[in-house]
Amino acid sequence: MENEIGDNLNLQAGEIILSVIILVFNGEKYISDCLDSLTRQNFNSIDYEIIVVNDGSTDGTMEIIKRYTDKYDYIHCFDKVNGGVSSARNFGIKVSRGKYITFVDADDYVVNNFYINVISCIEKDSLDEFIFNSTSLVTDLDNFSGIYNIENHKRLPQTVWKVIYKREIIEKYNINFIEEISYNEDVLFNYMYGQCTKIIGFSKNKVIYHRIHDGSVSRQLVIERSKKRTSCIQEKQYYSSILMCKKIKEYKDVPNFSQDFYEIALSSGMSALIWGALRTKIKPSSMLVDLELNNLSLKDFKIKIIEGTSRRFKLKSHIEFACRKIFWLKLFYFIFRIFD
Repeated sequence: MENEIGDNLNLQAGEIILSVIILVFNGEKYISDCLDSLTRQNFNSIDYEIIVVNDGSTDGTMEIIKRYTDKYDYIHCFDKVNGGVSSARNFGIKVSRGKYITFVDADDYVVNNFYINVISCIEKDSLDEFIFNSTSLVTDLDNFSGIYNIENHKRLPQTVWKVIYKREIIEKYNINFIEEISYNEDVLFNYMYGQCTKIIGFSKNKVIYHRIHDGSVSRQLVIERSKKRTSCIQEKQYYSSILMCKKIKEYKDVPNFSQDFYEIALSSGMSALIWGALRTKIKPSSMLVDLELNNLSLKDFKIKIIEGTSRRFKLKSHIEFACRKIFWLKLFYFIFRIFD
């Protein structure tokens, strides 16, 4: 089904329609680009807020942000002791007031007027969730065409900055980011939220420019926390994925529960878990013990998860899926020990 943009913002007096939450950690290089793009969304200042959560920056980020908070009364900055991605996002949700919530990384930017146009569509069709696309190439950015699909099957975005959420659903079902998880925390949040939705809007338009570099905010926050606990990112992936899969298996007593969506999410977590185990060279026998202790098994991996279109991604997906069989798990463990 396709629909077009409509002027359907029905606001009560003083109601904020959208909260955009930005996490920033040492983001002085790109934060201005991000904030500039968010000031070009054509909202009235009383209908819109930008929440910047400064998660312990030590560079000139705060000086730059202050120039924006002084100029725009709908931009608010909160200084927070560094606690990682999940902690910062939970804080952002807590202090925000919008009817709808979305997230942006501090090094990304959004095309002009996207948010006001898409909120109009959400209101018009009473959507629970709206998912859109991003690009890492500036030349591929799209303006929002106003054409989108309304779907009743659930999708599992890998990130939260491609989604607009409804505060009512987040609060009603107490959905938050699990702070013990430092890898794939977006996927788990999107799974829990998606299980509570009925009607989803989806647009193919690439409306966010997502910079890929070692200093990106999400990457830096994960690395900083990893340095404190372990020098091995893959080990963090492994243990975070175990906890993620455990949480997915526990999250069943919700309205609109979809078994297919559950199996996709659990398989996504299992694929990350297996890859983390191979890269960390965890013995298959130890991995099986870890799975059993957390009420998991290789049989939970039912759907092959392909993360990209390149040969490398496809090969990785084939290896992960093969390892749901103990023979292949042992074989690839041996190969990784020798060659990785």
